Amino acid sequence: MDPPARRRALALLFPAALLLMAAFLLPHLGPVLAGAFAAYLLRGPVAALGRAGLPRLAAVAAVVGLLVVGALAALALALPLLWRQSLQLLSSLPGLLAQAEALLVDAMARYPDLVDEATAAELLAAARREAVARTQALLGASLPLLSTLLAAGVYAVVVPFVAFFLLKDGDRVAAWLRGLLPPPAWAGPLWQDLDARLGGYLRGKAYEVLIVWGVSALAFWLLGLRWALLLGLVTGLSALVPIFGALLATLPVALVAYGQWGAAPMTAWVLAAYAAIQAVDGNLLQPLLFSRTVGLHPLAVVAAVLALGGAFGLWGLLLAVPMASLGHVLLGHWQRLPGRAGG
Repeated sequence: MDPPARRRALALLFPAALLLMAAFLLPHLGPVLAGAFAAYLLRGPVAALGRAGLPRLAAVAAVVGLLVVGALAALALALPLLWRQSLQLLSSLPGLLAQAEALLVDAMARYPDLVDEATAAELLAAARREAVARTQALLGASLPLLSTLLAAGVYAVVVPFVAFFLLKDGDRVAAWLRGLLPPPAWAGPLWQDLDARLGGYLRGKAYEVLIVWGVSALAFWLLGLRWALLLGLVTGLSALVPIFGALLATLPVALVAYGQWGAAPMTAWVLAAYAAIQAVDGNLLQPLLFSRTVGLHPLAVVAAVLALGGAFGLWGLLLAVPMASLGHVLLGHWQRLPGRAGG
């Protein structure tokens, strides 16, 4: 491979190296990375205010100010409510599992050939023991709670600070990064492609989670379902895991609804509302948010989720689509490198 092509190949590996470095330093740079991600998401509103005639500094201050207000509102209102609902749900979990066990026993009596009694009893007993253990641990976790509150305070201070200066001086930061990629004229299309695909996906996912969370919480609250805000959050976060997230989030919603009403019409209404929200998300919201991003075949998405989820657990599930999209972009640019087949 000739030297110019070799330099271009190294430029292709630079984004992957940055992601690997970020993953390695994630436990130590969480607030900084969260601030950078917030700045990335807020570039659109800042640019819109700039097009409306607002000076850059004023636009950044207004957008970050709204971020701070939203964070303070979350700390003062949403987080305490979510914490209370989490404790209530965990406290009620043994009873909910007992109701599920009774339903399963009834199903075994009616359909003995379809349900293996020993396996079902073993799974339910293990789930009940795990629920009791985690509930006791959480209810007695005073020191972890204090450390969590301290970490939340650090994030509340650092994230807006980092987001403000990245939005304010983003052009200079981008120019510095472009200076690291030889040659800038060639590397520009790569960064534009990465921003169009990965950036569009990340921004779209953030909006999708917030929209699905809000709509689900409102629907569950109107139907009278207990812990509506928490179950709405679970439904919103299910959008982070393609395909399988919606299936997994069905379990807590169905369990709480059945524990509250039993085999009554209200349980069916809750499940119908949940199915409708997931259908609208998959068939309307996602096409609107991701119509020109990612560009991966559904089979590639399933393969990435299974492979990375099996290898890296929760982080693999969350990063499966971004990593697959990154590989798709890098492979496409690699194939267009002149002289890459040379010595």
